Amino acid sequence: MNSPFSDSTMPPTANDSPSLARRRTKSLLNKLAESNFDSISSQLITLIREAVDEDNSGHLTVVVPLVISAAEVQPERAALYARLCRILMDNINRSMRNAEGKPVVGARLFRKILCDGLQGEFEKGRNNMQETKMLAHNVEKCRFLGLVRFMAELFRVPMLTERIMCESINVLLSNVEYALVNSIEAACVLLDTAGSLLDNPRTHAHMEAYFSRMQEFESDVHIPNRIRFLIQDLCNRRTRNWAPQHSRYFEYTLPPDADLEGEKYINDATLSERIDHIFGPGKATNAERVLAHLHPECVPTLVKLLVDHAISAETEHVACIASRFLGSASSKDLFLTSAVHLGFIMALKDRRLQLNAIPYLRSLLDAAGLQGERGDAIVTQALALSSRPFPRAQVGLEQPCEDSDYVHVNPRTTGIFSAITRALSLSDVIIESQGRFHRSLFDDWLSKIMERDTELSLQRREIRDLKSEVEHMSSELAKSVDHISKAERDRDVMEQARNSEQMRRAEIAEQLKARQTEVLILRTDLRQMQAHCRELDTEVQRARANEQAGRDTEIISKNAAREEGRDVMLTEIIQLLNSKRENERRAREAEMERVEKENADKIRREAEAERKAEREQGAQRERSRCIQRDQKYTSARWTAALAFERFETILIAEEFSKFKFSDSTPLTFEALPWPVLSKPWTYTAQHITGDHVRAFFKAPTATAARSEAYPAPGTYRKYLLKQALLAFHGDKMVTRISTVDDEALRQQILTAANTVTQILNELLQHPG
Repeated sequence: MNSPFSDSTMPPTANDSPSLARRRTKSLLNKLAESNFDSISSQLITLIREAVDEDNSGHLTVVVPLVISAAEVQPERAALYARLCRILMDNINRSMRNAEGKPVVGARLFRKILCDGLQGEFEKGRNNMQETKMLAHNVEKCRFLGLVRFMAELFRVPMLTERIMCESINVLLSNVEYALVNSIEAACVLLDTAGSLLDNPRTHAHMEAYFSRMQEFESDVHIPNRIRFLIQDLCNRRTRNWAPQHSRYFEYTLPPDADLEGEKYINDATLSERIDHIFGPGKATNAERVLAHLHPECVPTLVKLLVDHAISAETEHVACIASRFLGSASSKDLFLTSAVHLGFIMALKDRRLQLNAIPYLRSLLDAAGLQGERGDAIVTQALALSSRPFPRAQVGLEQPCEDSDYVHVNPRTTGIFSAITRALSLSDVIIESQGRFHRSLFDDWLSKIMERDTELSLQRREIRDLKSEVEHMSSELAKSVDHISKAERDRDVMEQARNSEQMRRAEIAEQLKARQTEVLILRTDLRQMQAHCRELDTEVQRARANEQAGRDTEIISKNAAREEGRDVMLTEIIQLLNSKRENERRAREAEMERVEKENADKIRREAEAERKAEREQGAQRERSRCIQRDQKYTSARWTAALAFERFETILIAEEFSKFKFSDSTPLTFEALPWPVLSKPWTYTAQHITGDHVRAFFKAPTATAARSEAYPAPGTYRKYLLKQALLAFHGDKMVTRISTVDDEALRQQILTAANTVTQILNELLQHPG
């Protein structure tokens, strides 16, 4: 595979010298292809990453220009090199991170070197194009077009911004004179590659301006037709919402003196890979993938290699693969029919077909869309070069069975001979009734065709030379006309300038006379003003003397007043100092009072906190005591008798009415002898109602209770009511409740105690 890089391959390292790194990078880029893209890119990533680690930017300045140079000379692989640049920058950005997780300078340095290199090559290409003038085929021009296409592919990745693309198009469309044609072609290449992404709402106004400018070029008769057709195709693509075309950048046309060997269209760097993709084992024959980014001029050579491979293999499998590939490409308009036709002619030139190759050739022609007369003409030309007899079922010409002096013609090809004869203005070949004519007449007919073909080639070459001369003379004439027009315009401008200068001089002379008169008048006025100024100076001096005398008198009076006010000021200052000292003393006393008050508040808060903690501990101890007291009631099966026994124990045995509650032993809800039949620790203050209290004292156990001191049940019941009334008496309850910190609990106990007191008074007044 031909490539601009041809050095041997060695594993790259970051410690190499720039020259060694350059050779090894060239070797890697020389091997770069779709099949080994991951391997080559990983080696380049390792090289750049190690260089950035060692802060050696010299390796980056070696790698990036080599990639740019490769993309310039191989524009058909611009997308591959753009993808390589993107992967290199992304891997550097992911790999080179500091301790805080932020990307270091590696990726930014790579992109900066890439942009600087593109800018330098772009400026250099513009300067070279201005020197190449209107040459259609020039190495520098081809390199510049490759650079522009590489920039468009970088924008598609994306690595370049919309602003860079718009500025590049502005520069290309603003060139003048001879560089205009080359600049328009470069702008078309850029828009054809990246126009689908660049044409968006953000850049709509710019795109409208670009295409308006290009439409002006399209209507300019001084621009070659090739460029005008290129602009027209580009405008049509934008009208179709950038739909893809079967050929890119320009339509393929066969030059009049094209060499049928097609060497000027061969690009071995890609064609061998495309053939491997078509016939390789296990490879898919997707025509769109194989022809992607393939230069249109390489299509004839690709078809030639494809036909050679299919015919030389002499197997139906290979012919089917080639036919399927050509049919897919033809149905999707991936290449022009003229390019395919040229490829078949190149493949069949000087080739002597074998017997079994005719069906394969017919199938390839039908698949490529070359049916009918075009296909028959190709087969006829190929068979005319062969001297072997073929069966009539497979060829268009029939060889005589007995008489070798005649050539038999298949009825299908009779029209072909007539069409060729009329097209070349030859005398008609007389075909006998049996479909044959004499071999000598056929040889004469072929020789006339070859002579006519040679004459036509010479005429085409002369016409091309005449066209070139006419174009050159037209350009020279246009230059002469431009120079004459420019000279006439310069002469008119000089005449107008001369007339303007004469008019200006006359005006200046008149203004000079007027100025002289004004000078005389001004001189007279000046003398008068000088005399007046002298008078004014005398008056000013007199006024200054009077003013100085008054100022001296005023200074003397001010000094006396200042001495007088100084004593008053000292007295005021002494008073202010005394008042300041008094205010400071009062402030210190207020500060001391504030500090003492804060200390007292702090002591009070600490005492309250201690008292609160003491109450909480006392309440906890009281609850523990009540839990131990009610242990036997909570574990047994609950009855009204147990409720009455608990009431008697708290009220009589523990003498609740005489129990003293304090901050160390605060009152709790469980310590009160509540007259209810519910099980202890299962009721709250909301459950202490009048009905529950009445039900307790009217229970059979309460009405039948008695003791040794009060053997009669009624007397003992009245005694219990009085003792309970003493326990829940208002004054005592107020003292007991004051030991409770929780305001809500205090209010609940007080409400429940008032309810019990009311019911007890009611039962004492109405025992029944």
